[in-house]
Amino acid sequence: MMTLRDVADVRLGTQLRSSYKEGVARPYLRAANVQRGFLNLADVKTMFVSVEQANRLELRGQDLLFVEGNSLEEVGRAAVWPGGEPTIIQNALIRARLTTDRLNSDFVALWFNSALGNEYVRQHATTTSGSLWHIGAGKLAGAPIPIPPLDVQRRLVDEHAKIMDLARDADVSLDAEKRAAWERFTGEVVRLEDPSIQGGLVQFVRFADLDRWDGAASSKSLESRWPVPALRDVSEIRLGVQVPRKNSIPSGPVRPYLRAANIQRGFVDTSDVKNMGVSKKQAEALELRAGDLLFVEGSGSPKEVGRCATWDGATSGVIHQNSVIRARLVADFLDPQFVATWFNSPAGNAYIRQHATTTSGLYHIGAGKLAGAPVPQPPLDVQRRLVQDLKMDLEAAAEHSVRAAELREKARSLIPAELLH
Repeated sequence: MMTLRDVADVRLGTQLRSSYKEGVARPYLRAANVQRGFLNLADVKTMFVSVEQANRLELRGQDLLFVEGNSLEEVGRAAVWPGGEPTIIQNALIRARLTTDRLNSDFVALWFNSALGNEYVRQHATTTSGSLWHIGAGKLAGAPIPIPPLDVQRRLVDEHAKIMDLARDADVSLDAEKRAAWERFTGEVVRLEDPSIQGGLVQFVRFADLDRWDGAASSKSLESRWPVPALRDVSEIRLGVQVPRKNSIPSGPVRPYLRAANIQRGFVDTSDVKNMGVSKKQAEALELRAGDLLFVEGSGSPKEVGRCATWDGATSGVIHQNSVIRARLVADFLDPQFVATWFNSPAGNAYIRQHATTTSGLYHIGAGKLAGAPVPQPPLDVQRRLVQDLKMDLEAAAEHSVRAAELREKARSLIPAELLH
């Protein structure tokens, strides 16, 4: 057992100075580029540095890269630089260049990404904010590294790669089965225009330019054999109330309230519900009832704005903030779970993605625009069957997620404890 400083030259990257435009321009890696065991080079930025810095910090093939600061679970994650065009690192990363031929770079990365190897980092990382943890080049240099024979190192690296391939296969199966499940749901509610259908007793309502389930815009129309009222025609729609200023004196009762973070796709997360004081009139007007539909009014992602859940009514007296829109169904021919599922489907959410607006990177739909969203109206028994079928399909698909998690945990625990001795 040796320490990292015994077997490598350890160096922190350079600070980004956006106003510095002298010297030479170099692509640089930052924490987001270094994932656990691999590099994500889809978004590599460029900075200017002096010629001396460019030469000193230039990466070489097989250099080890560590994340210097992140959450306690992610700080110290490592990957290997494969080589390529001249590239340097920001000070959010630490580079370790092996100085011995007794170690394989991929094995060292595997060690630090393993549960055993990362334990030192978790124990020595420090924080002042409670959320961002740092390890620092000096502390990282003291991390222990086992040095088994090279053939053992290579065997462990190969075994790890095989396990991770199986985990990725499980991910692919999960995505495919989820996609198929949503396609089956959507396919019974709306469908691509069929030119062979002309007239007849069934009237089709056309949705022009609705997105496909995968977000790719469809050049065809989508049709539904069922009536398609607007949300405003089948529900009462209301935006929530703004949270009072901090330290303001409540003018009425204090009520628990739901905000955007509580509204997930298909369920309400009540693990962190806050309270606010409102007037008695507001408390009565905004109190949620079982079956109320709750929509996220704004999000930084166009894919998340409008995500929907139903309120189960388990807690009384709950209201909603103005980051949430409530739609209370007034039609007895619609099932709340079906309507929520429709809006969470890629086809149902397409209207919201098309009509959301942004001025600062935050996308909003607004109660007025949401009111115009189309809601297909199959018979109640069909609605309930579709929701139940989708639930069963997604539960079956989730088995792949469990399998992938088990494989990744196996990969993290691959290095035997005997190597520590």
